[in-house]
Amino acid sequence: MNPSIQHKFDFRFEKSSAEISAKAREKIGVLEKKVAERVGRVAKLRAEYGITDAVLVDLLTQARAAQKSGEARVSYSTTTAVPSGGLSTSDEVVIGAGVVNNLMTEADAADSERADIKRLKLIERNLVDLPDDNAPGLAPSGERYTRGHALDYDELEFLGF
Repeated sequence: MNPSIQHKFDFRFEKSSAEISAKAREKIGVLEKKVAERVGRVAKLRAEYGITDAVLVDLLTQARAAQKSGEARVSYSTTTAVPSGGLSTSDEVVIGAGVVNNLMTEADAADSERADIKRLKLIERNLVDLPDDNAPGLAPSGERYTRGHALDYDELEFLGF
């Protein structure tokens, strides 16, 4: 959103717990599908380049360290046993920066989406309407009036209102 417009309109929108919970459940489903797609893309890259779990962890660790220091190339060396049980050999696998960057980007995005899912599930489990202290008396049902929750534009947009 354009910062100049954002400061001109400082609206808060009230939504009930039921409305927010329904949108949170929808968003959780969307995010879970995105995470599954990312996991599939990473699995495809790993299969294509023969990247095991241990190699992936080491590769991402090296790539993040290289990223911090400004290095442009990351290689991974591993020692593998010869199938006949003979001497071990040392193989160096060079994985292009684009592949490494793709793996890092997908991992970071999936982690972020998993955190959003966790946060939304927590909200959805615990969200209740609040008593409205400004409402006079009781509702026709005999219960206190309740109010929803104030959401800003970004929260509305995130939840898909």
